[in-house]
Amino acid sequence: MIDDAHLLTDTDVRRLTELADDPHRSGEKMVIAAPLFHSWGFINSVFALTLGATIILDRRFDPALTMERVDDHSADVLVAVPVMLQMILELPPEKKDHLRAENLKITTQLDLRIAEM
Repeated sequence: MIDDAHLLTDTDVRRLTELADDPHRSGEKMVIAAPLFHSWGFINSVFALTLGATIILDRRFDPALTMERVDDHSADVLVAVPVMLQMILELPPEKKDHLRAENLKITTQLDLRIAEM
């Protein structure tokens, strides 16, 4: 028996369709900060593998280290969830002033909506 919680909604299908129009290209370097057990990290890793992209991963998320990976590997794409991007933006100046992200062309994030209680 299938639990209703695991069925795709119209919104889920619409979002998956939007992903099909994703601007990723073959041969890109992708820093995937979102964990692979999270749907956003997993689906982007599948896209990357399908495209033959280089995937850069870390065992744990660290905002400064993630941006250093973007710089060190001249990454084209950063895949994160909103809270991760917020943590990157909130880095103190001494930890982010030297970061450039010069090759970064795409930053993807999952649009997460939290229901009001």
